[in-house]
Amino acid sequence: MLKRYNLNNIFYLVALFILLAVFLIYPLDLNIYWDQSVYLLHGKYFAGFDIGYDELIFRSPFLSLLTAPLWLFTYKIIHFKLISLLFSFYFLFISYLYLKEISKKQIALISVILLFSSGLFHFETRFFLTDIPSLSFFISSLYFTEKKLKNSSNFILAGVFLSLMILTLEAFTSSVFMIKIYHF
Repeated sequence: MLKRYNLNNIFYLVALFILLAVFLIYPLDLNIYWDQSVYLLHGKYFAGFDIGYDELIFRSPFLSLLTAPLWLFTYKIIHFKLISLLFSFYFLFISYLYLKEISKKQIALISVILLFSSGLFHFETRFFLTDIPSLSFFISSLYFTEKKLKNSSNFILAGVFLSLMILTLEAFTSSVFMIKIYHF
């Protein structure tokens, strides 16, 4: 029974990932918009190339740091879209885990299905921007804070994910606001 239950969960996760990939990649939009190009150029800069233009003063660095190794091997847009796809999948997965932790399993599953079916989610995940990664890290931080009651090392993970959220989030003032909410 336990093996069948785990195989069913793996099947659903793989099916969700494939469905998400189809929604995000097809129709394949290889156009790059201004904010996406800035993050990609910063990644190129972190890889050691001279770009001649940067907005590092007021742009978050983490997403660009993730793209830097890709610039050493390739610069195909599809690879950067795959990073967005992985963050989208992680966002749905960690949202499910967090909601399952604070409510019932059925409520968590329905919530994630509703989140996946929303137009805003598809709009945000189609582009290589900081919204979904920063929310993923924030929900990860909430999840590990919730788990902290059982194990103190989870609180360290909560702090790491909160730091990654700050490094990923576009607006620094929003980060400070979230930390204030998180603190109380």
